[in-house]
Amino acid sequence: MPPHQSDHAAPDRKCFLSDLTPAMIQKSIHQRLETPSPRGGTLNPASVRREFGILRSIFNWAVRMEMLDKPPTQGVLLPKEPEARERTASKEDIERLLFSCDWDGKSVPKNSTQLIMLTFLLACKTGMRAGEILNIEESWIDGSIIHLPKEATKTRAKRDVALTDSALRLLQPARAYNPDSERIFSVLNDYVRDALFRKIRDKADLGPVKDSNGNIISEGLRFHDSRATFATWAASPDPRTGAPRLDVLTLARQTGHRNLKMLQKYYRPTAATIVERLNKSEENDEDPIF
Repeated sequence: MPPHQSDHAAPDRKCFLSDLTPAMIQKSIHQRLETPSPRGGTLNPASVRREFGILRSIFNWAVRMEMLDKPPTQGVLLPKEPEARERTASKEDIERLLFSCDWDGKSVPKNSTQLIMLTFLLACKTGMRAGEILNIEESWIDGSIIHLPKEATKTRAKRDVALTDSALRLLQPARAYNPDSERIFSVLNDYVRDALFRKIRDKADLGPVKDSNGNIISEGLRFHDSRATFATWAASPDPRTGAPRLDVLTLARQTGHRNLKMLQKYYRPTAATIVERLNKSEENDEDPIF
């Protein structure tokens, strides 16, 4: 493409780095928002925002290397950040999921569907990401700790994950399902994980609930909500002591969050839980509001 190309030229053509303009980046963002998603619908605005973040880092680097005078991302408008999710998996949800895949949650899984359910339970009990769980190797496990190498984490920082007794018990049937592999969940991949969990979820009737106008009044359960399920449980008061099960910094170490603001999005107490806690506080409050 020749230099000094028009601002409205198609951004998918090859061009010089110096020819890129904010208008071209903006048009590319609009095109990405219309791109079909493998999971149905179009690409999530959050995904487009993450892609833009990578582009911005590259262009800022190019400016520092004196390859550009200024980054072409200046002035570009990003899609609105999606509202934070409120969904977590309740005890009733877990029971319905187990029933839908015909598994008791304890015995050796008979098929990949039941094994996916096991990984979901493990995520709920540890706060680990799906990719981290699917890549667990025997050599990573040291008693009640999983040593995640930096190559296996999203943040590219090694991390130790604490395993409760119930989490450790889940690893035994997983090992028995695939006894000859160093990687415990080697028979699974992220595509299979996503497809089979959606199948389990829909069979359990835990998809999104909409009103007569098509407005979502109850979010459908997603596999990734397992991390919020763990974070919400861990940050909630222990009924015996009244103190959070894990303080914020310890919880961040467990889940691998470097940004505590991001961690806040994973704390999702239900309105019913908040009502219960407020009522208990009023009962014990010597100086109530009213």
